[in-house]
Amino acid sequence: CVYFVNILFVFVFRDETLVSTELASKLEPAFLSGLRCIQPQIRSRFMEVRHCLLLCQYDCHATR
Repeated sequence: CVYFVNILFVFVFRDETLVSTELASKLEPAFLSGLRCIQPQIRSRFMEVRHCLLLCQYDCHATR
């Protein structure tokens, strides 16, 4: 289940057309909660997704 959620976040927040939709705005609080989770395994998964998203943003802006 956590794996699916990670894939969903990466899919939504990496897609420029989806990131500005209501879906992304509804997912954002859940994503931020995952980053604050007290269970280290779950929190680290969300941190991995965050890291991936930050790298993607950097790569996308660097190639323009």
